[in-house]
Amino acid sequence: MINRLRLYNESLDESDPSTQPVNGSGEHRVSVTLSEILPALRDAILSSKAWVQDFADDRLEIPKDLYDVLKAYEQTRKAA
Repeated sequence: MINRLRLYNESLDESDPSTQPVNGSGEHRVSVTLSEILPALRDAILSSKAWVQDFADDRLEIPKDLYDVLKAYEQTRKAA
């Protein structure tokens, strides 16, 4: 039997457009800052939490300037 983690947020405001289902999929979206999720995400990656792989193929939208910085950082790490 596979255990599946489900997170529920009782404070999810159905009238808030930022948490409405996307394209009728029933999937809700939430707008957050990177600083809100980075500590938990970093810890989960470093401790090899299985659920991180569950989201590995999910698409994220980030600002172009953040994308550019990340790509430049990636290039400098490869060169070192």
